Amino acid sequence: MDVSDLESWNKVIDKTLEQYGKIDILINNAGIHMAKGILDAELDDWNKVMAINTTGVWLGMKAVIPHLQNQGGGSIVNTSSIAAIVGGIGDAEGAAYSASKGAVRSLTKHAAQWFGKDNIRVNSVHPGAIYTGMAEKTGIKSREQMGETFKGRTPLKPYAGESSDIPNAYLYLASDESKYVTGLELVVDGGWTTSS
Repeated sequence: MDVSDLESWNKVIDKTLEQYGKIDILINNAGIHMAKGILDAELDDWNKVMAINTTGVWLGMKAVIPHLQNQGGGSIVNTSSIAAIVGGIGDAEGAAYSASKGAVRSLTKHAAQWFGKDNIRVNSVHPGAIYTGMAEKTGIKSREQMGETFKGRTPLKPYAGESSDIPNAYLYLASDESKYVTGLELVVDGGWTTSS
């Protein structure tokens, strides 16, 4: 789906309701990165990153929250990044990426405040250096190779995580195990932010 398009969200919601009868959980995880700084990025680059990484999260919540309100609650987990917490290399040279993930961080806290009364929990996950398909597409061949870039920043070896390190963070925040948790920033970064 195109997360930056409200009609695309409506189609997914209709299909989900048709198949499952209700929606309990929303995980906003779509995202892109462009390794362009403030001076290198063009307006189209900026707008594309913001449309997917931030507007997509807002539209997802806008589309799903009324359903969660009608059924008495639910859980929303938004993917942010340590780039929303630390600057510099934390955003892998992506100014728009940092800005978009910072916006997700704030939007998550805003929604946690406004929709707690509806028993809707809204939390965010903040991965650090994680070897994923996105990293592989940039030419990085392994978790260890990626980790060499972050040696001295991340205390846990091999200094970069793998995609399997993230799902349990989502699972915890989506499940009833976290029924009294909202507005949390769950950082999964091998300790990077402990020194920032």
